[in-house]
Order: sequence, then C-alpha cells, then structure tokens
Amino acid sequence: RRSKRDGSEFAELIRVPVGEITGLAVDWIGRNIYWTDPDLDVISVARMDGTSVKTLITKNLDKPRAITVDPEEGYLYWTDWGSVGRIERSYLDGGNRTVLVLEEIKRFWANGIAIDTSTKRRKLYWTDASLGTIEVLDLTTRVRTVVVQTGLNLFGLCVAGDYLYWTDTSDHVIRRARKSDGRKMRVVLDDVASLLDIHSFDRTQRLATENACSANNGGCSHLC
Repeated sequence: RRSKRDGSEFAELIRVPVGEITGLAVDWIGRNIYWTDPDLDVISVARMDGTSVKTLITKNLDKPRAITVDPEEGYLYWTDWGSVGRIERSYLDGGNRTVLVLEEIKRFWANGIAIDTSTKRRKLYWTDASLGTIEVLDLTTRVRTVVVQTGLNLFGLCVAGDYLYWTDTSDHVIRRARKSDGRKMRVVLDDVASLLDIHSFDRTQRLATENACSANNGGCSHLC
C-alpha cells in the first residue's frame, strides 16, 4: 500500500501470495520497491506503481528480515534471522551476493538495518535484539563496532544527519543517539506501543542523487 505523507491518496499497489512482509525498502532513483518474506524465504521487487512484480532472490535465504537499499552505489542489503544469522549484500538485480556479517555462535536478531549514504565512505548499521545493541560496519575497512548498548529490545532503525533513530519495543519509545559514538542518547517520543519500523526522509539528498536508472528508466521497458 502507499499514501502521501499526510495520509491522503491511500491505495493498494500489490496483491501477491505472501507469507509475511517484514522489511520494505525504496529505491528512489530507479523507482523500485523491495521487500522480504521470511515465511517464503524470498526477496521480491516491483515498480513503485505496483507493476512488474518479480521474485528477486530465492536461494540460500533462511528468514530474511530487514532490508535497505543504496541506489546511488547500486546495492541491496538485508539481514537474515536463520539458523546461521547473517547480513548480506547484492546488486539491485540480486546478483553478486556477498556475506558481510556471519554469526555462527550466538543468536542474531537483526531487526533493523540502515545505510549511511551521507558520504562516499558508506557505513552499515543494524539493531540486534538478542543483545540490545546497535552495531556498525565500515564497508571500506570492514571494521565492525558496537555503537549503542542498551540491553533492550531494539527494532527499527534509520540514519538522519548525525544521529541514529530506533524503535524500542521493550518500553515503547523512539530513541536517538549520535551515530559516531552512541552518545547524547535520549527519548524522542514515548508511548508508541504499536510502532516497529522507522524511516527518515531527506528531500535534498534524494534529489541530488542519480544512477544508471535515473534517466528514462535506464532504457529498460520494465524493471531497471
């Protein structure tokens, strides 16, 4: 479904056989939407108008959950809650899959994932509900660091400016902390019992980016 930011023009876009959609990401340049289905163990894609629905990734998935996209660099990132928890990356067409994080020992409940696209040196953040932490992976050096440690049940996550924002289903709040070191943590909004996911929107950043699909759908007749 979709609507304008004020809730108007509500419309159903896609109706396909699904188990449970747990993650949704938008490629604002190519104008595609991606989603995860942990019941069917697939990742799918469609145009933002609901057409050209396609199952993108079907193999070697075991409870895919959160998903995010970096359309400027042409990558898709997702978390997997399976028996061996992991975070993977692929091209936007599902090709060239790479495992970035692999957890074979401890439980790995990566509920939320977010990519910081504010600089060319990309950093990938995720929440781990099993430990109550937010971690970051520098995608250039592959150095992994714990940024926030709360011991609470962290869920959705987004990056906006200098801060991380996340939902907490333990005490039903939205918190934020500085993305560089996890300091200046505070509650932004409380009493949000039904809220799980969270996203940020920056019109200036979205208008400034482009990729091979930004002009005339990359010359493609359907998905680009």
